[in-house]
Formats: sequence, C-alpha cells, structure tokens
Amino acid sequence: MQGMKNDLKKNIYKKGIKAPIVAISVFGFLMLAMITLLLVSVSYEEDFDEYGAIVIIILLGLIILGNIKSLISVLKTTPYTYIKKICKKTSDPAGLLARLEKTWAEGYDFGEGRIDKEYIIIIHNHLGRVMMIEDAVWVYYDINGILQIQNDFTKNSTLIMKGGYMGSLFEQLFGTYFGNMSNEATKKIFNYIKENKPDVFMGKTEEAERLYSEGDMEGLKALARKQRL
Repeated sequence: MQGMKNDLKKNIYKKGIKAPIVAISVFGFLMLAMITLLLVSVSYEEDFDEYGAIVIIILLGLIILGNIKSLISVLKTTPYTYIKKICKKTSDPAGLLARLEKTWAEGYDFGEGRIDKEYIIIIHNHLGRVMMIEDAVWVYYDINGILQIQNDFTKNSTLIMKGGYMGSLFEQLFGTYFGNMSNEATKKIFNYIKENKPDVFMGKTEEAERLYSEGDMEGLKALARKQRL
C-alpha cells in the first residue's frame, strides 16, 4: 500500500498546477505595471512628493511579497493535501485514503482524474476533489450542459461525502456538480458509468425525474436495467 500512496501523491502533484501559477503571475504583473506607471507619472509632476513615492514603493513591495506567498502556497498545497483533508472528515480516514489510492492506481483515467464503481477523484486547477458514486442512481446533463450525478438519498452512506471541499450543502446531500470540468472529461465519466453501472439510469426523462422526486430508487434502477436492454 505504501507504493500506491507514493504513486497517488507523486502523480497528482503537478496536475492542474499551471492554471493557478499563471493566474497569480498575470495578476502580479498587472499590479506591478499599474504601480510602476503611477510612480513614473507622479515623478513628472512639479509638486512631486517623495513621501508619496515611498508609499508607492511600499505597496509595490507588498504586492511582490503577496504574490511570492501565493506561489509558495500553491506549490506546498497539493491535490493530495486536499484529498487527505477530505478523508479526515470521515470516520475512517486511513481506510478511505487507502481506498482512494486503489481508485487512483486501478481506476479509469478520464484525463482530469480517475473513476471506478465507487469513487471519482478529480484534479482540477491543482485542487483535489472526491465524489462517492457507489450509490449513484441517475446521471444526466442539465439544461446548461453540465453533468449531474444523483445519488440514492434514502441511504445514509451517500451522505459521507459529496463534492469534497467545494460541494454545496445541496450537492453534499443529493448529488455532484461538474461545471468546472472539460466536456471531454465529463463525457468520459458519463460513458464509464453507462458501461459499468447497469443500475444507473442515463439521461433526463420525465419518468426518471418523477421516480427520483418520489424517492422510488428501486423503480429508477428497474428503469435503468430496462434502458440497457
């Protein structure tokens, strides 16, 4: 298991790190440019105040320090850190972490993480996110084209975690949200569930919506099995 742990920890470190570093760098550059232009413009004023220049230089230094601190934070806080934090919120942190290591080592690679029949690990913008899909009963795209996974809310086990650190209360109780992922990745997740979880109904219909709203999970599962015929 130690080998799996190292595999998970090492392999996800660099995933998604480019986006936050680019964002921090661009923001820092823009702020530096603005203050530099301000400093240059006031220096041409006849009533140029040296104390004002000192204030601008101090602000410049604070911005530089702030950006350095942000970059260090991004480099130190890895997706693995977030996954461990998610595990610590459960009754068996070590057991869940070991299970997620198995998902990462043996699960299907959809480009932005791994998926198996029980869990999804998502690495996006250098952040780790975990969803439990063991009790998934319904998967569909909403009117905005965002993938939704609805879980059996009649089972207490589905309330362990939904959406990791980013999940809203509604999402934690009833489903998961994939609005910040690429279309290619969500399509791969959709197809994996379709091929590997025959009790999950795929697509949005009035009948599926009615069964789910009524809490008729067995009826929804029967509808899913009928759909596969």
